[in-house]
Amino acid sequence: MSLRTTWVCCGPAVSSTLENLALRKQLLVARSGLCRLRIRREIDSVRDKLARPARIMAYASSAALLARLALMAIKLVRRS
Repeated sequence: MSLRTTWVCCGPAVSSTLENLALRKQLLVARSGLCRLRIRREIDSVRDKLARPARIMAYASSAALLARLALMAIKLVRRS
């Protein structure tokens, strides 16, 4: 049996195997893309949850600073 005869006999089987491998590769690439999107979404969610208290603290500290400045101004006005 020559190589040509083997190729003719096994050609469709090899082609089918290559097609299956190509489809599996596409599936894996799609799954990995989906996993990356999920991870990004979770990271953004965690970042937002951590940023909210930081924003609240920034507003609170600026409000406290304004209150202190207002008290200082009132005390200065009362002294004079």
